[in-house]
Amino acid sequence: MSDINVKWCKWSDIINTRFEPLVENKDRYIIAYGGRGSSKSDWAAKKLIYRCLNERYFRYVLVRNTYATIKDSSYQTIKDIIHDLGLESLFRFKIQPLEIECLNQSNFLSE
Repeated sequence: MSDINVKWCKWSDIINTRFEPLVENKDRYIIAYGGRGSSKSDWAAKKLIYRCLNERYFRYVLVRNTYATIKDSSYQTIKDIIHDLGLESLFRFKIQPLEIECLNQSNFLSE
């Protein structure tokens, strides 16, 4: 399965509106700032999930200083948001190796 048709909701309904201008941003690096609870991680995860579903050959590597903390942070955030959006049937969640794989062959890898 290479093409997945997902009816995506309006961005303003699912993210903090201050991040809306960054949704279509294609820059290699985006610096999002704000205090704890400013929804940076939530916005970034939703943007990456959207890209995973809509871009060909999407690969994203989850990296942290300590590998052991990825499962309880970045990986879990993406997994939780996939469930919140009702998209869990389109993904497989693996523990060994730590990976989230989309049915369209795109994935999130952990290093």
